[in-house]
Amino acid sequence: MILLQRFSAPSAVVRSWALLLLLAATTATADPMPMASSTSLEPEPRRLEAYAGRWIHRVDESAEVDRFASIDAATLELSWIMRRMATGVLRRTTHPPESLEFSWDGERLHQVATEADGTPPRAVLLDSEPRQWVADNGEETSTHWQWTGSGLRINWQQKQAHGSNTYRVTPDAQALLIEHRIEVTALESVAPIVYRSWFRRAAPRGPEWKAGSTLQPDG
Repeated sequence: MILLQRFSAPSAVVRSWALLLLLAATTATADPMPMASSTSLEPEPRRLEAYAGRWIHRVDESAEVDRFASIDAATLELSWIMRRMATGVLRRTTHPPESLEFSWDGERLHQVATEADGTPPRAVLLDSEPRQWVADNGEETSTHWQWTGSGLRINWQQKQAHGSNTYRVTPDAQALLIEHRIEVTALESVAPIVYRSWFRRAAPRGPEWKAGSTLQPDG
């Protein structure tokens, strides 16, 4: 299903996609997206450290309008019934999470689960090797982090879609902009979906909160 950060879609959305595929009577025909190769750029540690912290989604009406407009434009070539179903699924699965979090251990940035469930943080490794893991919804997922020179990007690929999220911290380090790009391969004639979401920096968590005692690489 559509990957947004590390958060998977609910099972109801997976069933919606199954029905959508049945009506379309087709499977993914597009070639898988080659994972982007890592550039030679290496960010200064302070630039990565700026991402550390908990970020809360900032509801922005104009951003929601733009997200819906991008989905509507991307599905314009579908039949009426297919477009109606596809837009409903895409609106649900592309909704930004309520929060996201990164941590900094003094040398490396880590992506942290937002729930205090003991899930270890995953290291943000800036190299050329994609990492494989299985999302909560059972989807096999390939991810690859890279530094673009102006922001931190994760390229991701699943069976039914692929895309990227580019994270940019504002100069005052109090807001995080994410630029999303999604290409659906489960259906033909769906154009790329591009939109943005904003997050504000939250107050630090209290000492009683623990995200897990062990740090481990992504994948």
